[in-house]
Amino acid sequence: MNGEYEKRLEDGLKWRRKNPNYIKDYNRQYRKTAHGRKVNWKANKKWRNKNREKIRATDTLRYAIMKGTVKKPNACSICKSKEKMLLHGHHPDYSKPLEVIWVCHKCHRKLHQGLLPLIIGGTTR
Repeated sequence: MNGEYEKRLEDGLKWRRKNPNYIKDYNRQYRKTAHGRKVNWKANKKWRNKNREKIRATDTLRYAIMKGTVKKPNACSICKSKEKMLLHGHHPDYSKPLEVIWVCHKCHRKLHQGLLPLIIGGTTR
């Protein structure tokens, strides 16, 4: 019985990988329902409670940008892409909210997935 369950689970995962647009559309529609909004709200609240330091760092940086004390550069620090509006401030250390590495969305995602090494001051993180 256990092997049958694992096979069905594996088949389901394969199907999800083959149909990402269907899954995305389904989830979008689900989040519009009352139950979906409630579940999403609870998940967001739980994440925010667990990640207060991240939120504080992000809010501090956003405020500094708005006030003009921090300026976004014109290009990604890693790939040199010039999509300024899409640059993200990556926080290697959340306790230093204004010390960020400016990266594009693609490089930021790769940093968090561990696909790009982060070199700061000659050391790799």
